[in-house]
Amino acid sequence: MTHPLFVSKNFDKRWPALTAIPALLLALSVTCGWADWPDNTTNRTKWVEGPDRSTSGFDVLAGPPPFNPNGTNLAIILADDFQCLQTGPITDIHLWTSWLGLDCNGIPPTNVPPIVITLGIWTDIPAFTNGGVVIPSRPGQRLWAETFQAGQYVLRPWSAARERFWDPDPAPKGVILGPDCLIWQYNFYPTNPFVQVSNSVYWLSMTASAPLGSSATSLPLFGWKTSTNQVLDNAVFGHLDAAGNPLLDWQELLDPTRPSTAAPRSLDLSFVLTTAETRTNPPPPPPPVKALQEPNVFGGYDVMATLPFVVADDFICTNGGTITNIQIWASWLNDQVDTNITFVLGIWTDVAATTTPFSHPGTIQWSETFTPGQYTGTFVQQGQERFLIPPGQTAPETQVWRYEFNPTQPFCQQGSFSNRVVYWLSVYAIPSASGTSQGVFGWKTSTNHFMDDAVFGMVPNNVTNAGNWQELFSPPGPVPQISLDMAFELKNGPPSPDCDRGRRVKWVQPPDASTNGLDVLATVPEILGDDFLCRSAGPISGITVWGSWLNDNVDTNATFILGLWTDVPAQPGTTNSYSHPGRLLCSNLFYPPQTPGTSLQRYQAGLYNANVQETFYNPDVPGTAGFIGRDTQIWRYDFYPFQPGCWHQDGSPFGNGQVYWISLSYVPAVGNVNTYLFGWKTSTTHNLDDAVYGHLNAANSPIGDWKDLINPITGQSLDLSYALYNFPVTGINKDLINHTGQAVLGVQLVVQGLHVITWHYDGLPPWPVFQSSYAGGNTVLQWTGQTLPPGGATHVGFEMASLTKPIILSINWIGPSGIIQPPIPQWNFHWLNSGLTLVLVNDIAQAPLMMSSGTVEYYTEPVPLDQMNPTGNRTPVKTAPLQFPTDVVYPGGALVIPLPPYFGTNYAPPPTNITYAMFQVGLSSPAAGPTTTDFVLLPLDSALQPTIESAGLLGSSLNLVWTSIPGRVYHVEYTTDLTAPNWIDTGLGDIPADNADTSALVPLPGAQAFYRVYLLPQ
Repeated sequence: MTHPLFVSKNFDKRWPALTAIPALLLALSVTCGWADWPDNTTNRTKWVEGPDRSTSGFDVLAGPPPFNPNGTNLAIILADDFQCLQTGPITDIHLWTSWLGLDCNGIPPTNVPPIVITLGIWTDIPAFTNGGVVIPSRPGQRLWAETFQAGQYVLRPWSAARERFWDPDPAPKGVILGPDCLIWQYNFYPTNPFVQVSNSVYWLSMTASAPLGSSATSLPLFGWKTSTNQVLDNAVFGHLDAAGNPLLDWQELLDPTRPSTAAPRSLDLSFVLTTAETRTNPPPPPPPVKALQEPNVFGGYDVMATLPFVVADDFICTNGGTITNIQIWASWLNDQVDTNITFVLGIWTDVAATTTPFSHPGTIQWSETFTPGQYTGTFVQQGQERFLIPPGQTAPETQVWRYEFNPTQPFCQQGSFSNRVVYWLSVYAIPSASGTSQGVFGWKTSTNHFMDDAVFGMVPNNVTNAGNWQELFSPPGPVPQISLDMAFELKNGPPSPDCDRGRRVKWVQPPDASTNGLDVLATVPEILGDDFLCRSAGPISGITVWGSWLNDNVDTNATFILGLWTDVPAQPGTTNSYSHPGRLLCSNLFYPPQTPGTSLQRYQAGLYNANVQETFYNPDVPGTAGFIGRDTQIWRYDFYPFQPGCWHQDGSPFGNGQVYWISLSYVPAVGNVNTYLFGWKTSTTHNLDDAVYGHLNAANSPIGDWKDLINPITGQSLDLSYALYNFPVTGINKDLINHTGQAVLGVQLVVQGLHVITWHYDGLPPWPVFQSSYAGGNTVLQWTGQTLPPGGATHVGFEMASLTKPIILSINWIGPSGIIQPPIPQWNFHWLNSGLTLVLVNDIAQAPLMMSSGTVEYYTEPVPLDQMNPTGNRTPVKTAPLQFPTDVVYPGGALVIPLPPYFGTNYAPPPTNITYAMFQVGLSSPAAGPTTTDFVLLPLDSALQPTIESAGLLGSSLNLVWTSIPGRVYHVEYTTDLTAPNWIDTGLGDIPADNADTSALVPLPGAQAFYRVYLLPQ
């Protein structure tokens, strides 16, 4: 049996698995019951100090000593200190111990002597100086005690060891009494648990005695094992009087082999404190089933999905969202189960059968590897099936298993009832013992046939790409072959901001949701910062920050200050020994999403994770005293700076790039100081240099007193969790006139697909309430909170990432009874011919439309959304009138408008520095009525040019990855000489993109080559 242990009090590291106990020890006659630690307990660990099983460890005598003419011959009591980080009861206490000589004669014991153990919890007397002499900290007043008779605690053999048994009396050297060879774990469950108070230091004490009627001299000596780590102050020992009362004569425990050295080694004792789990947040409801294909357990097949075979089946998405749970039914060849197998799951695009003889997976969109412990396998029932090794070899098997996977980074599928999207789920297994015939895994077929046939392929070189897809049929034989589908179930969670494929991630440091994670105080006057590297110049279009609130006391009206800084590099050997922010380049205040206003910089917020157990840290307080409380929720905050603006970075993939810093502070409202405390969550990733903290003055301006962030227990560097995005934008602002004949209460606009609305314009006077939500795989925008009379006009709009053009499905007025039909007549705008042709489509409402006016304005950067209105302050590089027909466009029809030549009569695209075009289009009805105006911002191809994100050698090829636009086509060229006038095509031909990133394996022409990727005209 192995027992991995945490080595520090806040779970900073894990020990490697310890040496297995000899098999004979597993049969020891030991009382069993309750739960030992950590294997069989669901309680939350509050404090842990792991045992030192090395030759440096000691077992310190606890209880009556052997007779010593130089000692006191009084029973010994031991104690060690711990800190409470969250108020609550101590329900379990676990100690590591040993017995002197009991188990070192080569014959493991079959039992251990019964003893009486008394535990106590005490207040803390901190260390102080008296006459120049430091008096160490020690226990003060005993607050709680309980005596446990034999049978009232649980013990188990824990690990073999080779250590020394030590009587610390007389101090400081005491007496080494002999060896001990086996570590025991004693587990206690108080009948009246002590309730500790947050931010307090306590001491845990222990002593042992013989049962009533027994003599202490007839028992082996019992000792408390020292720990691998020394946290807070040293452990201590003292004595009991003849009646068993502590004499309070506490003395430090120091390594007896070197007590007089200049730096004596401190000793701590090994123990664990736990508490019953209290969930402050109820678990979320189970996600709905998205796709289900039941297993065929009688007469079905189990298709080999063990390397090198990979098996895949298709499913359809009609309601976009995250796939949070995947279950597959399976069996094993000859019922030989491999319990340590590893699974690789993937989700792919679809290659329809219109271009190939059968449909099959296209491009991998998501993949995750699940090792043992990261999935669950459950035996379901007996069955009567055949194990199929494609294309036709079979063998019998009888057991049906179900395997369940919960992705750590769920894939977000796109799709709606009006725009269905087909995907493929693939599975293959990697045996724990390759090259053997054991543990061959098969994916079970289904009773129902849905969509197209399942397929199988081969996995080359153990990577997720598969090739040579072949349709799956039943084996050939006297019975006609039938198509096969696979048995699986997908569960769907709600969409997340990451479902918007247009938000390109340029830097990410994920949050640490484990017990190692800290939430570092980032509440005014505290300011935190962390650095990042820019290798691709452009705007910072979005920032995500993960954080928590002390005691889960959330300010739903929080305001944040974000800043962008230059970097001051570290200069070792000087006072500037660590890097930190330098010059403030940009600073913005972001308001809560519900703040009313025509056009404000607001953030978006949502609960990211719940029922976690983490520590809130104030770096201004030295040491572990800075752990000021706990929290159980992780929140995600998304900030989208207005474009254009000062959130711009420079950098190049060549050389070392350029380093910047991002900073954040939560600004409490007046009167809320210390009511709410926000902490920025630390990350699992350490990039570049340490994060830093500093302070703001009364005007909330940084004073520049930066210090690096270090874990006060481990001394390890801390980084903060955040993500940065870079993407072009598109925006629409619309005039709307109420022609319903009644007062309306709001406007609803539905955009096809899942999008993050990065900016919204709420009209003048502004609609007080704006909401963005997802329904049926689409994005629903609503403006409400005021009344618009018949004939009244409003002007609303939105901005989003421009990976795809916004396709509006409907625009409706909202009345007292809900949505008013029919929809408001409006255009949808489309590009053709690489931005040289504008197409207006009448597909929103069943009413004829006409174009009454139109101009195009060209810009080198996006037009601010709040300036896309009749009175906006804009300075275009060039403006030109649109030449348009005056025909009536009936529902379903389109108006094709060639743009005027940018260069006189030359119909060529605008210069490359012209990246956006804004159209001002007048709309009217053939019937009499006022004209309305649409303002539409569309990116030109020059704003959508690909950026090479990475380049790495893969065999004899170069793997290039670049940003891309789904549906567009790319070419890759190279040259061996940058001074050469022409570039050479790589011969890869058209490379279509179906995701926000595209990759290609490019041949290497020689010792040196330069590559470029370009977007083909549309």
